Amino acid sequence: MKRFLLLAMLASPSIYAYDTCVAELETAEGRFVQQFFAEGRDLKEACRNALRECNREKLLLERNNVYRNLRCETGRGGTRPPVPNPTPIPTPRPSNYDVLTGDQVIPDSYSQGYANVIALFPNEVVTRGNFSSSNARYRFDQIALTSGCLLNNCVGDEVIPDTYNQGTARIKAINFSKETLTTLGNFSTTYGRYTERDVAQTKGCLGSICVGQKVIPNTYNQGVATVKAINFAKQTFTTMGNFSSTYGRYQDIKLAETSGCLSGICVGDRVLPRTFNQGYAVVKAINFLTGEFTVMGNFSSSYGRYRAQDLARL
Repeated sequence: MKRFLLLAMLASPSIYAYDTCVAELETAEGRFVQQFFAEGRDLKEACRNALRECNREKLLLERNNVYRNLRCETGRGGTRPPVPNPTPIPTPRPSNYDVLTGDQVIPDSYSQGYANVIALFPNEVVTRGNFSSSNARYRFDQIALTSGCLLNNCVGDEVIPDTYNQGTARIKAINFSKETLTTLGNFSTTYGRYTERDVAQTKGCLGSICVGQKVIPNTYNQGVATVKAINFAKQTFTTMGNFSSTYGRYQDIKLAETSGCLSGICVGDRVLPRTFNQGYAVVKAINFLTGEFTVMGNFSSSYGRYRAQDLARL
């Protein structure tokens, strides 16, 4: 259980008195990692601010596999150096039990709005909804926290759920007990709830393909697609074609990249496919996993696909 040994002092000799609290980040074995100081109008606010800073760093270190089972405590004074070169270990999940009185949460039963935590009991959270005048009680596993990260997904991130044909959603809260994300779509007024495997992130790269990159799926006869998001759990890419108004989803082996070179042939080169009796083709994309070139003939309106041995560079 967290120990609350509180350090208070005046922030300045002026007529305004402030309280100061120190929180320490340490391992489960009690090894010191980092120290955080914060001020507040009273002791409770100061310690809450210190704990928030500590918990933010805790989530970051655990998310990056630097430490496991870190804890934040208030109390000890002084400054100690951090533990050098910690051994990376698997990241544990944050907990719904990290919730504090005064935090905003979104109960799983809510389709919109939020609730403020007004009291905590060992197995119960008492809340007051922003659309309600009475208290409600929930188990810790029935609420989603409006801060924190679940592996690659953080509150505030933009994502595209796999069920979406268009549009995006914003992560509003995370239920760490159930490992679900509460989202609000840009075309919706009510929450959706998804597991991490069911959403794609609108940033980042997987292999050599990144969000925002132009690609040509192997099912396309013409046109290109833009990568809009990546589902890192399923390793799939969410794309939007220039002739489409709905998303497509592909694995990397199904996508050709619209830049680069392979076997001395580059995107943009003129080539002569072995099957051509006249004219030429321009290389439009390369699938680096299959070694296949997507080309467009000067007398054609649809793509052809060839291996390097079936193309002569002009």
